[in-house]
Amino acid sequence: MSRTPVEPATKTAPPLPLTDPWLIAAALVAFGCILYTVTFRIIDSDFWQHLLVGRTLWERGSIPREHLWSWVTYGRPEVLPSWLFRWLLWPFYAGAGVEGLFAWRWLTTLFAFALAWSAARRMGARGTLTLVVLVWCALVYRARSQVRPETLAAVFMMADVWLLERARRGRPHVLWWMVPLTWLWVNAHLSWFIGFVLLGVHAWLARRSKQEGTDVPGFMQYMKVGLVMAVVAFVNPFGWQQLWQPFDYALHLSGETLFRGIGELQPVSASTGWRHGLWLMVVGWPVIALLRGRRRGMDWVELTICALATAYALPSQRFLGVYALLAAPYLARDLQDWADSRPWPSAMASAPVRAVVASAVCVLISIPEWRRPLLQPGIDVALERFPVAACDFIERTGIRGRGFEQFRFVGYQAWRFWPERDRLPFTDIHQSGSPEDRAAFAAAFTEPSSWPNLARQYQLDYVMLDRRQDSGVALSDEIDADTTWALVFLDDVAALYVRRQTLTGVARTQGLRHLGGGARQLTAVTFAASEDSTLRSELRAELNRAVRDSRWNATTHSMLANLAMIDNGVSEARAHLDSALAVDPRFPSAHYRLAMIDLFEGKPAEAIPQLKREQAISGSVPGLELALGIAYQRLGDTSRAIDRYRAELRNDPGNAEARARLDSLSSGSP
Repeated sequence: MSRTPVEPATKTAPPLPLTDPWLIAAALVAFGCILYTVTFRIIDSDFWQHLLVGRTLWERGSIPREHLWSWVTYGRPEVLPSWLFRWLLWPFYAGAGVEGLFAWRWLTTLFAFALAWSAARRMGARGTLTLVVLVWCALVYRARSQVRPETLAAVFMMADVWLLERARRGRPHVLWWMVPLTWLWVNAHLSWFIGFVLLGVHAWLARRSKQEGTDVPGFMQYMKVGLVMAVVAFVNPFGWQQLWQPFDYALHLSGETLFRGIGELQPVSASTGWRHGLWLMVVGWPVIALLRGRRRGMDWVELTICALATAYALPSQRFLGVYALLAAPYLARDLQDWADSRPWPSAMASAPVRAVVASAVCVLISIPEWRRPLLQPGIDVALERFPVAACDFIERTGIRGRGFEQFRFVGYQAWRFWPERDRLPFTDIHQSGSPEDRAAFAAAFTEPSSWPNLARQYQLDYVMLDRRQDSGVALSDEIDADTTWALVFLDDVAALYVRRQTLTGVARTQGLRHLGGGARQLTAVTFAASEDSTLRSELRAELNRAVRDSRWNATTHSMLANLAMIDNGVSEARAHLDSALAVDPRFPSAHYRLAMIDLFEGKPAEAIPQLKREQAISGSVPGLELALGIAYQRLGDTSRAIDRYRAELRNDPGNAEARARLDSLSSGSP
């Protein structure tokens, strides 16, 4: 007996044309998510020098052929990197300030992902899942969306991908548009070689798979375009030297200590990108490409690009943006193809349902990354990361000479003081200088004991170090112990020292006798002040001056709070801690000390929220669970007090007070 086939109650979702209003609505949501993803405060330090160079290009009307941005290398012949990007960027800032910089980010991001979407649709990805993949890739791209030349390079790269995909689908003549794009890319960013790699991948695979009579480019067509691209690449202000830059980095510079120590050049770690699913993408992209290949035939172009992009990105976090953008059209095509091949509930064939579901998913997958503390949403520059107040002090007190700065400070200092040569930084954002200069600069932070040799070799007059980096604090410890230097300025961001012999007047009138820029000196003086009222008074005066010198003064308010508590000035201590939190809402231990004051004043109910805020900032640090237990015990909540004491003992088994309190409550003693 034959069995009558049963009609499935499911249906494959049909493709949606670009004119479909529901696809348009979903696209607006998706690209709204993408633009919001890159709308976070500017924290990158390089953009200051980009703006400076851009302004100089417009003011001079020519491209400088010598180095102008740091004093050690000043006047030496130099290939100016990314000059076209900087020339294009300056009008955005000149016309609209910080908002102009964000307009740049929005436009370059929009163009790059719009090209990725168009390429995906040309490959056949014409559903709403494609938009979800674009949003996902934008989350991985996010950290690379700072105001840097790679944002412009991203547009050129995706334009090349789009052109190559159009050529693969019967439009070979569009390949010639890669020629002017190459010229723009060469002058905008040293990643220009990626365009040649993409062309080469298509050319090699065309050589293997070209079929007679098909209207797609053959190997020789690609080679002709590539040859003209190569000729045009040499038509730049610096000739072969400009083209040599990426190879010089790969062959020589990348092995130097200074470059190896830059955070963004470190390999991608296991913890990188857990919020946005980077590792799922790294594993999932080749898997879904192979699964599609079993159904449709292998796309060797995609598989080759996937392998190259992965090998390019994983050894260096800097290239994750390239990886995410290259993945976007292919991964979108593969996932959309998989989804289209599956049976779905009949409702999913409806364009409105698909648009609503895709829009909701776009928002939901973005939320964890949007809540990332470091990349706070907003249209602003994170000035608390730059030595703004320290440079104010330099200007106000007339400090000049040969300076030495933490690497993250050099862009801002150049922007702030150029063209005053005696206030330019030691190096610039490109680590300009001879190999010996770079080695000496790096050694100061990797081997702080080398500091006296560095100071003597370069005859330094002042030093500005980053107090938010361990390397800066370690070098500050070394300089604090060197009596030839005087600390003259201190805030949360920077410690500024001057050489007593050359900047005698500043050292005499502005020198801080007791404070230090490093943790060692600050710890020692705080301990000594707890036992010496005269020292305590002198230290308080220096801290009050530091508070007046900078609005980023959470550290000095914190120390003033400690001094006030030594003198039983509870109200004063509370005021200083509140001031510290007003400057830095995540300042460690401030909420804990406020809770201790509440407990001291008999306010356990007010102490508990403070302790929970501290826990959200610092985690379960020693003593925190004990304090919560005491608060709950004073409120009469014995059960919660016991839980907190046990938690404290799990964190610190040797905590005698937690053990005694737990034993007392467990035995029923008062």
